[in-house]
Amino acid sequence: MYQKENKRRGGASDTIMRNDDTMTGRDQGLTAEEYCCFRELIERQTGVLLMDDKRLTFHMKVSHRLALLGIGTYQEYYDAIMSDQEGRELGVLLSHLIDRDSCFFSDRKQFNLFSSVLKQITAVRRDTQPQSIKVLSAATGTGEEAYSINAVIHGNGLPSAGWDVTVTGMDFDESAIERAAEGRYSRDSFRDMNDRESFIGAYFDTDGQTCTVKELLRKHVGFRVGRLVDIWSFAGLGTQDVIFCRNVLSHMSGDGIQRAIRNMYRVLSDTGCLIIGTSESLIRLTNFFVPEYIDNMVLYRKNPGIGLEHDALPDRDSLRGMAG
Repeated sequence: MYQKENKRRGGASDTIMRNDDTMTGRDQGLTAEEYCCFRELIERQTGVLLMDDKRLTFHMKVSHRLALLGIGTYQEYYDAIMSDQEGRELGVLLSHLIDRDSCFFSDRKQFNLFSSVLKQITAVRRDTQPQSIKVLSAATGTGEEAYSINAVIHGNGLPSAGWDVTVTGMDFDESAIERAAEGRYSRDSFRDMNDRESFIGAYFDTDGQTCTVKELLRKHVGFRVGRLVDIWSFAGLGTQDVIFCRNVLSHMSGDGIQRAIRNMYRVLSDTGCLIIGTSESLIRLTNFFVPEYIDNMVLYRKNPGIGLEHDALPDRDSLRGMAG
């Protein structure tokens, strides 16, 4: 049977056995003990916290993956993940468990906020050399967010003015990163845009329903596989001016949030800022970042004077839904 993680979250197995009363014959192949092992592995490796009463949901979302791989039991699947040194299959598993609806300029107001931040940065650095801007899309999925960020940078005229621009998209899912680097999208990926036809015309080559990113938008954008809770995933990025980390922290445990916040704090410049989801908040959760309001929107400025010591962060339920 599985090797249990050394760090247990008190009484996890008992909690699962008590609360998971929705199990039926459809998921008799996934035991409570096995589900507990997957929960512990995912939380330790990625910071994502699965609820203890979602064993049926886990089975319904993952069982077809076992069939695709020709794996007969969850124990075999767990062993396969543990033996995967590159961590690719763990990323695939997580992509099945977290619903992410990626599209260009999702929540447009936050990109307007980013545009305001760019204006502040360019004003401060107008007389400095070299003029540069680095932005990290920390949960980029299939790349729509990273390319949207670069489009805002282009719209503010930075590349044409000679600025050195670097946009990095990072995600735990290697298959999503491969799709992002390919840069091919259906028209449904532009569904939230009122000006999608002009945007597509400016930045994409089209072939029927497929839109491929032009070099104009692809230039300055790179992608990498990485996890927010792993400091080595940030190696070589250099100091970032802005980090987008939207709708991710609310899926994470308190310990996962703490690790992610510390890592992002380390790579942000002292004047850098963090943009999280509109339904998420860091207020009262950490003193690593302090809120700043611009045009009725909130971003989080790095608090450079505190070092790396900060208060413990609560679990994800405290983060979700708190007004920024």
